[in-house]
Amino acid sequence: MGQLQRVIEQQIPSSPALDHEAEIKRIRDGGPLLLTDRDISLHRWLDNQRQSGNSGYILSAQGSGISDSCQYYRMQHVKRRGTIIQLPVLVVYIQLHSNCSPSNLYMVLLQALNHQITTGKLRDKRPRTYGQLRKFGTQLLIVDDAEFLTYEAFCELVQVYSILKIPTILSGNYCLHQILQKGNRERVGNSFLDFHNYPPMTRDEMVDVIESWEKEFLKWPAESELLNQSTAEELFKKTGGLKVPLFEILKKAAILALEKGTYKITKEIVMSVLNNRNIPRIFQSEEKE
Repeated sequence: MGQLQRVIEQQIPSSPALDHEAEIKRIRDGGPLLLTDRDISLHRWLDNQRQSGNSGYILSAQGSGISDSCQYYRMQHVKRRGTIIQLPVLVVYIQLHSNCSPSNLYMVLLQALNHQITTGKLRDKRPRTYGQLRKFGTQLLIVDDAEFLTYEAFCELVQVYSILKIPTILSGNYCLHQILQKGNRERVGNSFLDFHNYPPMTRDEMVDVIESWEKEFLKWPAESELLNQSTAEELFKKTGGLKVPLFEILKKAAILALEKGTYKITKEIVMSVLNNRNIPRIFQSEEKE
């Protein structure tokens, strides 16, 4: 089975909560962050990009869990004294919104860099951001949902590297490769040549994640039927090995069990969730398969 590392433990009671609504909220909102072999491989690649000073991009399917993995990597390079972040901040992570222009990009960066002024004209935001990145001693910038960047915003990130020598890692779904390789985007495409594929979980990795979720987070007295061979096969088929769809199913199945007055997730409950659920689509660029 793939290596699995539990990295965040939420404090929960040793027995299920007696308050029905509180238990539903705990299931909906909580859960440990788990690392599999694919995360360890990604973090090694990010280390190499940071140390070598090379920009690049990460390809993954929507719902793969890449955002959690990147944010965990960032947290591993943040030092705190109480609630205060200490300098240097070697890794900065941002997540973008749709149709992200240069002005929007710098606003999100300034927010991540804790700058008091995030508004204003582009000509003001740019030097503010450069100053904060220098002050923070940043060595790597991770830009998530990078497929939302406009061409002009991509060019701004190229300039960040040209001027500050801070490499940028773009993280996005599989269409990001086509965006970078467009014929009229040589300046951008040639600035992001290194890539890393963040794949869906293998079946064994999925089984390990389910087992940890049940034993370390859910902690119900009755053992579930989630890991029965037939149930696990159906879960893998219906999730495609994607983390987000898997956790959506696990949470819904647990809440349905509570509504039935039981602390046991049966195969029947799982199948009632799966029977009304589509299989996620995973598109991969042929060049990156």
